[in-house]
Amino acid sequence: MNVSADTPTSAPAISYPDTSAAVGSNGFGRLVLLWFGLIGGVLAVPGVVLCIELGDSEYPALARRMAGYGMVLCILLFFLGPLTSFYMWRKRRIQRILRTHPWVVLRVDYQCDPTETIVLRDAQNTRISRLTISSSGRQRRAVVDEKSTHVWFAGDPLRRGVIARPGGAYPLYVFGSPIKRTGIVPKPRKPELPVTLPPSLRPGRAGRSAAFCLDVLIHFGCGIAAALAVTKPASAHALIALDFDFGRAVLPLLGAWAGASFIDRVLLQSVARTTLGKAVFGLYVLDPETLRFPTFGRLTGAWFVGLYLSIALPLCVVTFSDVPGPDEPKRYLLPAIRRDDLDEVGSAASAAAIDT
Repeated sequence: MNVSADTPTSAPAISYPDTSAAVGSNGFGRLVLLWFGLIGGVLAVPGVVLCIELGDSEYPALARRMAGYGMVLCILLFFLGPLTSFYMWRKRRIQRILRTHPWVVLRVDYQCDPTETIVLRDAQNTRISRLTISSSGRQRRAVVDEKSTHVWFAGDPLRRGVIARPGGAYPLYVFGSPIKRTGIVPKPRKPELPVTLPPSLRPGRAGRSAAFCLDVLIHFGCGIAAALAVTKPASAHALIALDFDFGRAVLPLLGAWAGASFIDRVLLQSVARTTLGKAVFGLYVLDPETLRFPTFGRLTGAWFVGLYLSIALPLCVVTFSDVPGPDEPKRYLLPAIRRDDLDEVGSAASAAAIDT
């Protein structure tokens, strides 16, 4: 499909009727769904344990029946809640880009193998950036294909943006990284603080690995405890012989494991600045953008990104397909430092803030 190279106006992209109709204006509804997915995914963990308990024969028949329906609802919330939040977050990002950037027409090269990618070029046919199109199913080749020469684009071509058909219809989110080149001055960007720690401040790999393994062991131990509390093996011999109902143990194990992980990595870490495993080895976590302790929102985002990737990546491997993900995953990998280096890191963060 050959896209017209007519230059759009300088008005915000959202002002185009086709764009506004495609994106919609229910920003409050998306915000509600975003937080509903996050909170529902967290509450599903204790909800599963409660439903299993209410399913015991000592409770009335009505309670056992409602517990069955509640179990199904909690399972759906646990898996679909984070996915719903991610898609609502992406919708809100698309809307924000379209409200703050105008449409421009850029030259484009298209490739699909199997992920859809485009290379944006300026009027002199110089390569600007390579971006990945967040698309699936019928969205593939809906905006650009192998015959396309131009595309409507809104956003920062060096990082992320939105592409659309002529007139702004059918907007799709794109993300990627700039292409290294010479003789071209990139678009000015706000200076960023270091996203990696100096080698002198990095704890040993053995210490970090041991702290991570201890955290996982604690979380898994909570899951095992919940599974045993629900299945109630008749004796120690029955436990050793694995003579109990595995079907009733799976959901409590996964639910308590995820709940313990959230409490340790988000709630406890937002207050104590460290997890149980890191505390044993004298490690603290930092925000890579500010070199300061991460906020509750950053910890929550990092946890849900980890939860999403733990579900999406196996599906990606099994189905040989691509899945949407964060633009810069490195920002969600929170580094750890030794307790003795806190003062030195604080001085480095203050100096970096003054420089920027």
